Amino acid sequence: MKIELLKEEEILPILASEYKKDFPNRKSKSKREVLRIIKLNTYSGWGIYENGKRIGYFFGYLDEKNKTLLFDHFAIQENIRGLGLGTKALELLLQCECFKNVDVFVGEAEDPKYAKTTAARDLAKRLLSFYARHDFFETGVCVEILGSNYLLVRMVRQESFALPGNEFAEYMSNFYKSVYGKNAKYIKLKLI
Repeated sequence: MKIELLKEEEILPILASEYKKDFPNRKSKSKREVLRIIKLNTYSGWGIYENGKRIGYFFGYLDEKNKTLLFDHFAIQENIRGLGLGTKALELLLQCECFKNVDVFVGEAEDPKYAKTTAARDLAKRLLSFYARHDFFETGVCVEILGSNYLLVRMVRQESFALPGNEFAEYMSNFYKSVYGKNAKYIKLKLI
């Protein structure tokens, strides 16, 4: 398995087709917004390849100044989920040379208590469990983005980044401002 940076022209078709199947409960970014954040060099996509075939993808915000990577979307093709490929891919991502200077990895996981269906609640719980198995822990911080609620989970490489909930909320508020710019006003953080 290997991870490769995707080109802009490879990201847009994934967001237009696979994304909607992989994240049916999430509101997708507009093509215009995706192009804007790609051009700011804060948003990128990586393909996950096995035997030369792309089997998944990861999109994220990289804030090199603050040494933080936010997992925006991470998915393995539906027909091969449950085979340990997501675990293998996450391990590769965490060890990737392109992230060697990252000290804080943050994930947004749908908050199960806001799920509208049993299937959505089960999926949210599975994602939280997946992150927990890989040393990500719940931060006590929830973020609301465009009306959807996500629990923030994180994995840190240095203890100095293991901030308490209120300090982490402030840290992430600044992070969202740095990557979303003026659109950060649509993001609300709260302690839970």
